[in-house]
Amino acid sequence: NKRSLDGPDAWSVQSLEESIEARGKLVAASMDQPIGGQELQLVSLEAEQRLDPSIQGISADSILLQTSGGAAIESMDALLPLAVPLRPRKSRRCRAELSEGRPGILVKPKLNPLEGDSSLRTGHGQWWKKDSSAIEVLPRVRVSNHSSDGSKHAFLLKVSNPTLGVVRLRLAASMYTGESTWDDKTETSPFLQNLLVDSMTQLCVDAHLDTNASKMIQATDTCELEPAEDSFLELGKTSEDVPEAVSKWEAGDVLLDSKVSTDSRSSARLVGQKKSMAWFELVLLEPSQTDEYCAIPLSIQIQVGDGSWESSLIQPRQSLEGDAKDFVSFDLVIIWGKQN
Repeated sequence: NKRSLDGPDAWSVQSLEESIEARGKLVAASMDQPIGGQELQLVSLEAEQRLDPSIQGISADSILLQTSGGAAIESMDALLPLAVPLRPRKSRRCRAELSEGRPGILVKPKLNPLEGDSSLRTGHGQWWKKDSSAIEVLPRVRVSNHSSDGSKHAFLLKVSNPTLGVVRLRLAASMYTGESTWDDKTETSPFLQNLLVDSMTQLCVDAHLDTNASKMIQATDTCELEPAEDSFLELGKTSEDVPEAVSKWEAGDVLLDSKVSTDSRSSARLVGQKKSMAWFELVLLEPSQTDEYCAIPLSIQIQVGDGSWESSLIQPRQSLEGDAKDFVSFDLVIIWGKQN
């Protein structure tokens, strides 16, 4: 009987040497056979590769980063200089501020942030700056729901308080009629150009303002938004806690029951509020313009004083009579595409 080579009887130095020799012959025989359409080449690690004396002092990174027709660089003639990446310092300025004689610096880059702002007369070496962006102070407005029946539009707007203090606000008509032209600052144009509507896809559109519908909006009831909660506390929640009136809001029923007409082209009301969020309803007629995108300006009026919006550092007027309240107004624009 032939002895099996898989058991302990085959575990010997002689069998190991025979196996290595057989494998070496198999590899040598396979070198002449193409693999994947390419010929293999046996490179000896013991042989010293000699380079042209002209590139002996060049760094290895510069040589390895370049190839000549798929082959390695072997002489100075085939070696090209590597481009040095430049970092130009470009500042962005606001054209409207420049036209009024102010610097209007929007972005001013620093090559080394640890150097601090060298343009300051004092405080060199300070790189910690306060973030006074409007997104951290102004209430955030988003369109939660939208529907149209071809002649009317219904929007459900969600307003949230990003600050750590109480904010009282309402929606009202806006006197915004568009951006002023560069030729004449007293004239405005209802055509808004290059509006960024999607930051992810960088989608920019042109829209036409419906200023007539905006002027007919009556001020809504004032709501009080509580301070914003820590975003980490919202992790793990499967559903958003909204008022019952908001959860039952249906755009189709709103369009059916709406009283907007050519005499009263738009209406707005407070639907509900809970903690730091509030929901408003906006109904308007489809504009008669033929533009692909339409827009309507709104005014969000925020009360200042009496414990409201203290994080803005805006002081209320002292000349108010009786129980009058001081409000500051900010214009916002809602854009939608017309249905074909």
